Amino acid sequence: MLTESINTALLDGDNERVYEMIFGDTDPDTLEFSLEHFIANELKARPIDLLFFELSVSAVFGIQLSNSSSIVFKFFPESYGKAHLDAVVKTQMSLFESGFPCPKPITQCHSLCSAIGYAEELVEEGTFQEKVEKVSLNELAKGQHTIHTMLQNVDAKGLKRFLIPREGEESDELAKKAQELVCAHEPRLIVGHGEWGFKCTRFESNKLVAAFDWYSLVAEDELVLLGVAAASHWQSPYGNSKIEPNLPLMKDYVEAYQNARGRPFNFGEKLIINAAMAYRLVQLSLPKLAQELISE
Repeated sequence: MLTESINTALLDGDNERVYEMIFGDTDPDTLEFSLEHFIANELKARPIDLLFFELSVSAVFGIQLSNSSSIVFKFFPESYGKAHLDAVVKTQMSLFESGFPCPKPITQCHSLCSAIGYAEELVEEGTFQEKVEKVSLNELAKGQHTIHTMLQNVDAKGLKRFLIPREGEESDELAKKAQELVCAHEPRLIVGHGEWGFKCTRFESNKLVAAFDWYSLVAEDELVLLGVAAASHWQSPYGNSKIEPNLPLMKDYVEAYQNARGRPFNFGEKLIINAAMAYRLVQLSLPKLAQELISE
């Protein structure tokens, strides 16, 4: 079942490199056998259909089981860190149990064929946004604030830290200047989603109904998390966003978050938000927008 799909995907050279990075020299037959064995032992079921298989930063398998449930397995290179993924599973479960629209984790983090990963319930509700509506932008920003509120007292032990490195000098002058501004700020670390935006969320009638990619959870300052999200929230999950990035759109996102927060940002806070936005814009190869922000 899995082997044929994996072999087809590996005809693409990029996919082959990602597969080797995650599973080493494990052949697809061995991977399929190991996964079936894991499902039998941990979930007391057997796979009956492969719904999808994707390779990006992780290997993702959507599988229908004999007990009528459908699950998603996500596997990462061991270098990703078991401590981080253990913390991800724990935090994601906390969000799910608190009513946030995220998939329910159904296994702990496990090793499998030189990789590490976990399983969660398959969520099919909602659709990805192809364009920004004011109401969906507000809903997205409100969702990010809700995450920060729900997780403000959660232990960040094990999670990766900092979307913007506090050590090491950036070679790009714009990124370096943004980094210096962030580093001058005393961080108040909270747990947040490091890739928050339209590419990892689904909506129904402009209401947020599902959020994914929780492996990107990170311990970071709220202002930096907001700035990074504001700079990149417009991205599409398909890599060819129809949304044109621009500063008014990004500032609208910050304003929507501020409204959800219920109190305005002061001058110093806005400076850090803009610096984080600029840093992320440099990463996205949008230096002109970054320069505009830094110059304000």
